Amino acid sequence: MRQQVTIIATLHARPGMEEALEARMRTMIAATRQEPGCIRYDLQRSELDSASYVMIEYWADAQALQLHFDSPHMAALSQDLPELLDRPVHIERLTLVA
Repeated sequence: MRQQVTIIATLHARPGMEEALEARMRTMIAATRQEPGCIRYDLQRSELDSASYVMIEYWADAQALQLHFDSPHMAALSQDLPELLDRPVHIERLTLVA
């Protein structure tokens, strides 16, 4: 049985890097939305803290998510994020209940 997986990833930009982070994530979004098993991959920006972004991701199953983690565009993003973020990405993994 395939179990849908949801990821909520919070990214916090370094001061002055908000627009650069947003641009980099837009590139990531375009590539990721083409992946098999990607149901939804959306970037949100906090209304309270303009440096705080939240990725909300829906994946068909754990295998689709693993393929995403192993993708070349994810590897490239991992290389770029340290210069854009002021703290590690916080990732919460959830499974659909109802």
